[in-house]
Amino acid sequence: MEKNLRKVIKIGNSYYVSLPKSWIRRWGISDGELVDVSLREDGVLEILPLSTSDVPRKLVVDCKEDLNRKIVSAYLHGYDVIEVALGMCPLNEVLGKIKPLLSILTGLEVVEEDSNKISLQCFIRSNYSVVQLLKLMDKLSRGMYLDALKSLLEKDSKLAESVIERDNRVDRLYFLTVRVIRTSLLKGSLSSKERLLLMDMRLLARDLEEIADISEEIAKTSLKLLDKSYSETICLKLESVAKKLSDVQEKIVNSVLSNKPQPKSFRKNLMNIREQLNSIMSECTKENALDLMEIGSLIKMLYNKVLDIEDLLPIL
Repeated sequence: MEKNLRKVIKIGNSYYVSLPKSWIRRWGISDGELVDVSLREDGVLEILPLSTSDVPRKLVVDCKEDLNRKIVSAYLHGYDVIEVALGMCPLNEVLGKIKPLLSILTGLEVVEEDSNKISLQCFIRSNYSVVQLLKLMDKLSRGMYLDALKSLLEKDSKLAESVIERDNRVDRLYFLTVRVIRTSLLKGSLSSKERLLLMDMRLLARDLEEIADISEEIAKTSLKLLDKSYSETICLKLESVAKKLSDVQEKIVNSVLSNKPQPKSFRKNLMNIREQLNSIMSECTKENALDLMEIGSLIKMLYNKVLDIEDLLPIL
């Protein structure tokens, strides 16, 4: 966040502070235009243009270094138009770099290209429900690790490959969710409680995206094991623990999204899952089932992510 000190000037009985030129340019503010000044509950003074929904937010980036990172950052910060200044960069080469991003950044399209620039515009509606997006991320991520373990039990390579492909869907939802949250935070009408809830949802989105990444690793490990012999008994136990973890994850996520306090049963169920995981890992050690121990370690990582989500629950 850009910070700078500005002097307060008193003229008559009123006090004035000049606005940064970069902010004026960003929102297209002109002389005599009205702005919305709001005093938040936490004492912060917010200034927003009245026409924020009608003014396309535009950012110009150069193509020299970290182009994809700059585009992703601009997308997540809610910019509507991202213009890539080509300079000496070849048009086709830059288009080739940008193309993979279009598959993971929902609504982003190339709308103009010439020898000087490439213009990208985001065509997504502004009324996405963050809660519904997060519920979908939760459902997809849980289905991923359950199917990854099922593919191991049934020696189903196609199912494991489908889990790996699903990670891209979760990535798309993650980027879209973060964009919607950050855009919502620009609204001056939000209370401190609403802002805090949005920040918690941002953390929840990150945790769910990481659960999907771990699930992808379970699927990749399962693919490596399909041609090997391994204990079906241990696999069944791992699947059983994963199902219990999925049930607890769903309940915790729903409680976070509804901002409800944590039931004591959540912690008890999580402790039971940890004990079962430790028991399975000990069994893997005794039977020298190192490959399945790797799967167990990944499930432990899932468990720790669910613990992180539990930390977002309101305290009784």
